Amino acid sequence: FIAWVLAPLAATAAIVCSIQAIFEKEVRRMLAFSSVAQVGFILLGLSLATSAGFSGAMLYLLAHALLKMTLFMAIGALALSRRFRKLDDIAGIARDAPWSAAALAVGAASLAGAPLTIGFLAKWRLIEAALQGGQVWIAVVLAIASLLTLLYVGRIIEAVFFRPAPAGAPRAKEAPFGVLAPLFVIAGLCIWFGVDATLPEQLANGAARALMGAP
Repeated sequence: FIAWVLAPLAATAAIVCSIQAIFEKEVRRMLAFSSVAQVGFILLGLSLATSAGFSGAMLYLLAHALLKMTLFMAIGALALSRRFRKLDDIAGIARDAPWSAAALAVGAASLAGAPLTIGFLAKWRLIEAALQGGQVWIAVVLAIASLLTLLYVGRIIEAVFFRPAPAGAPRAKEAPFGVLAPLFVIAGLCIWFGVDATLPEQLANGAARALMGAP
């Protein structure tokens, strides 16, 4: 049941919602579609019904929580100085709010699975678990969905860092320290756990054992 029902549904969510995010113009809707796609990643890991699959899914759940928290907090920090809905509205904002934009870049890089981030490690563990379980098609779906993620993440980075600001847009201001401090703590964890994943892997393995009913 799990292999034939849950896995195809999860694969569909991962691919279709990633494509939706690529063409979405509103930032929050883009991240919402992204979240549904990432849930597809997690369910693909669970659908393997193996210890490695469960562990990979739990690690991905933790990674997604950290990186999406970073992204939403960074978006909130940018919104303090410039109200926006669409991606075009925050074009070039990194020039005026470099610290908030840098944190956004960390979250985006982790979402895309850049090396030395927890997002890379989590994606790798899921693909590795799929190959170990003999589910090559799931590994292929994960790889394709990861490439699609890179496309819409690239849109965010390109807009924030490389486009000119919209004509007539007010100058943005950097968020206050009270906003930046917790933002950089969470962003820092995305990198720290990508370098030293001892703690998140211990938590993921423990959760996997609990799901499988093992002591």
